[in-house]
Amino acid sequence: MTQKRMALGVGLLVFLWALWVYFTTLTPTVPFWDSGEFIAVSKILGVPHPPGTPFFVIIGRLATLVPWATIAQRVNGLSALAAALTVLLTYFVGLRFIRLAQGPSRSRADEAIALVGAFVGAAMLAFSDSFWENSIEAEVYQMMSLAQILVFWLGLKWWEAHEQRPTVGPLLVAVYVMWLSVGLHLGVGVMGVPLLVLVAFVDRKVAMLFAMPFLALLRVPAGLEKTAGWVLATSIVVNAWFAYQGKIKGWLALLSAAACAYGIYFAQSDASFTAFGALIATAGVVVPLIVMFPKHKEARVILLALLLMVIGYSTHIYLPIRASLHPGINEGAPATWDRLRDLLERKQYGEMHLLPRRSSIENQLNKEFWRYFSRQWPLFPTDRAWGSLLPLLLGVGGAFWQARRDHKGFLYNFVFFGLNTAGLIVFLNFTDHEVRDRDYFFQSGYHAYALWIGVGAAWAIQWVRDSFTVESVKRIAWTVTAGLMLLQPILVLRHLWYTHDRRGNYVARDYAYNMLAPLAPNSFVFTNGDNDTFPLWYIQQVEGFRKDVRVVNLSLLNTDWYIYQLRDEEPKVPIHLADADIDRLGEGAVQDSRGNVIYTNQSMVQHIMSEDRNPDGSWKKPPYFAVTVPEHMGFDKYFSLEGLVYRVNRDTLGPEVDAEKTRHNMYDVFRYRGCSRRTAAGTRRCTRTRTPRRCRATTPPPTSSSPSSTRSSIICPTRSASWSASSGCSRATWT
Repeated sequence: MTQKRMALGVGLLVFLWALWVYFTTLTPTVPFWDSGEFIAVSKILGVPHPPGTPFFVIIGRLATLVPWATIAQRVNGLSALAAALTVLLTYFVGLRFIRLAQGPSRSRADEAIALVGAFVGAAMLAFSDSFWENSIEAEVYQMMSLAQILVFWLGLKWWEAHEQRPTVGPLLVAVYVMWLSVGLHLGVGVMGVPLLVLVAFVDRKVAMLFAMPFLALLRVPAGLEKTAGWVLATSIVVNAWFAYQGKIKGWLALLSAAACAYGIYFAQSDASFTAFGALIATAGVVVPLIVMFPKHKEARVILLALLLMVIGYSTHIYLPIRASLHPGINEGAPATWDRLRDLLERKQYGEMHLLPRRSSIENQLNKEFWRYFSRQWPLFPTDRAWGSLLPLLLGVGGAFWQARRDHKGFLYNFVFFGLNTAGLIVFLNFTDHEVRDRDYFFQSGYHAYALWIGVGAAWAIQWVRDSFTVESVKRIAWTVTAGLMLLQPILVLRHLWYTHDRRGNYVARDYAYNMLAPLAPNSFVFTNGDNDTFPLWYIQQVEGFRKDVRVVNLSLLNTDWYIYQLRDEEPKVPIHLADADIDRLGEGAVQDSRGNVIYTNQSMVQHIMSEDRNPDGSWKKPPYFAVTVPEHMGFDKYFSLEGLVYRVNRDTLGPEVDAEKTRHNMYDVFRYRGCSRRTAAGTRRCTRTRTPRRCRATTPPPTSSSPSSTRSSIICPTRSASWSASSGCSRATWT
């Protein structure tokens, strides 16, 4: 009992440490990338980008109801809490690994070493670069990691319990967790493979029972129909195995195989499942199990697993229900079966192919993987991997030690690690011009390696201890080594705190405010991608600011469902197209009047701008282009710069820069909170004195709501010389 209390106490310590760090460095409002969308859909129960992540939205909505801080902080804090719980379970998994590697004959010193090693591994995960970054903003990755490590832990619990008395309880719970959590992130489905490998090495008969629910998870990214096809295929194999054992008749297995094959035809072809086809396919899976049910517990296990699969995946019913109610953010509009299928299959992003490779092997291994992997645990501020050398070596040592002492545990973690590193490199097939760093894709791989770092720390301490013969020297040697191992997460924390401390970071939120606040009432603005769209969606849907302005995303303007929303839902955009015309535009490209093939969004911009004209040539709704839009669709000559947007004039006589409007926006409207905070190490930073009251934005547009905060400051322009605002505002200089 003392040992259990000590293990639990150390686990709570690393959990509270991580939780404190995450909430201390938590993003106070919306950041860039997907977080703005996730916060907004959590608030309004909307539908985010494919594949919809319904379970995350539901949990996010519950988080918004917590009476603490702001809506953004509540949803951001959800990631922090999930991450800290992940760290806690990682500690317990690491502790189990180390104990297994140490063997059955363990001393008090061995237990202390195991506690230190597990603590180091969990803390190194907690403060690793990508994991920490995803823990302080609203993202799906931390809840995904929590689900993954929970499944991983359940596998170890099953293994431990199965050696004493055969059981399948933890595996059934794992089935439910995995199928429920594909509504968080599709990466949870990867856990079926390492879990099945472990089960197969412990008990092959049990592995056959869970082949269907575990392996079917691999097809979830391809959509519901492809997943059903995988279930049918594994059902044929399982029924053949039952027939071989004499548990069902051979003719029943053949009829079942025929029925399943009929369903596989629909699943793998472009033909949609009919009600009759779905009924036949379901019968092919279920009938043999019902026949076996009275006499064989295997049938009861599989039927229960199938039921848990359906119940877990049922959160996806949320998508058509909410889509039919037209929330403010409704990506894919999956109110019908065809739309839902397209969302689940992620057709919006096009098809992914493993071959041909879209970039060189060197680029995909080095730039798109090793560059990220080597920077996860920097102990010292050096270039490349040298600062992370010790943790990387400890991970290698831990893997080798575990492989020698505990084959099953090593293989379990090796498959987890391999699928989320080499497997993802092959599957994702990165280009050499990715729009952002893709380190977050490999977070589960870093997770697995952190477990080996913890095992490696225990191995290093034990090796140092066993290198001496005198008992007192042994004690001093392993204690000092343990202290050095425990110093590692502290060094990583210290080194990365500067770049991961988001306190006072209001850049994305104020960027959204600065773009929307100066716009004319009932206008619309063309944006380009995630970073110039999601913060705007956030401030409109969560803070209720400038909801009269329609944000028109040019990337989404290539889809028919988005054109329908712009045409039919308030605030509407001037579009006068019949449904049949919009359906044709949904193909992504059309022919212009000269017969040239152009993207749908190019055609739609021309249409919107032409339909926006009054008979006298004025605008029905004032149009703007965000400065982030690279393609201006031929309207450059009509532009006048007003700060963060180009106003589109009715003719070409307007100035290229509206100096008066821009000056007013910069000094009287725009907000620059966080300007005084330092940016990345070694770069210039902006300092300022207190901003006089008259410099604050006190006159918002008549249609905007008053912002929640009155804090403001003066922009620090990109100039080498110091400057002074003519209105008497604070002096700011580059330092």
